[in-house]
Amino acid sequence: MDIIQQTLIKTIMKKNLWYLNAIMLVAMSNFVVTSCSSGDDDDDDGVSTSPITISAGDKTVITGAESITSLNEFVAYVNNDLSVTGYHVGETTLTVNQKKNIKITVSPKSTLYDDPVTKWGCDQSYVKSSQKQGSLSSKSDSKNLIYENVGKANAILMYTFDSGKMKSVGAVVSTAYTSEYATYLSERFLMLPYETAKDTYFIGVDALEKDKANTYVVLQVYDYKTLIAVYMSPSSVNKTRSEFDLRNEVEKVKKEMSRFLSSQSV
Repeated sequence: MDIIQQTLIKTIMKKNLWYLNAIMLVAMSNFVVTSCSSGDDDDDDGVSTSPITISAGDKTVITGAESITSLNEFVAYVNNDLSVTGYHVGETTLTVNQKKNIKITVSPKSTLYDDPVTKWGCDQSYVKSSQKQGSLSSKSDSKNLIYENVGKANAILMYTFDSGKMKSVGAVVSTAYTSEYATYLSERFLMLPYETAKDTYFIGVDALEKDKANTYVVLQVYDYKTLIAVYMSPSSVNKTRSEFDLRNEVEKVKKEMSRFLSSQSV
């Protein structure tokens, strides 16, 4: 081998050695960056962020959770043992270990009828497009939209309107469903008894704080064979009195419902 060949081989070897060193340096650099990133995130707590679905009243446990907070405790709340209970039907977000967010959906066990439309102030066309269950009664008019045979309870729903805007919803259900109806409403509302000198009601609200409520519901025995629940907006309550003094609003709906039921029996 002459001097030129030896020189070329040494040059090639030196270049290859530099190239290999450069590759190793980059690889080590990437390894260090990746390792540091993983350590900074501290994301290996084993907590899955997959959405959770549970039924109202049931509990779930999140593996790896050391702390949990619920964005809406009306929907789901955290127990002392860090299990999570589905409180009322709806959706909210759980924050686990102060860094991971998990969507949780609480579904109902009781489905006597689909939840009525409660977009207060909407018009009749909105209700007609949204109310999927039951058949629209021919006795409906500009003041009331009436749906019969709604859901498995064959309920009657009456949407009442004032100046073209929806103000309340009345639901009539057979007393044969008394037990399940109590469950149905309690899965959706915080239900409490309320008594006047004349009547006993059960009043529900769909939030833990009054200023976050969208709907009140009042449940009462209508007659010996039916129950009536009246849904209404908090804004419909007379602010000059106790906001749970809903007697007048309930009586208005009952009067309209009575008129309809009387026409059915003729």
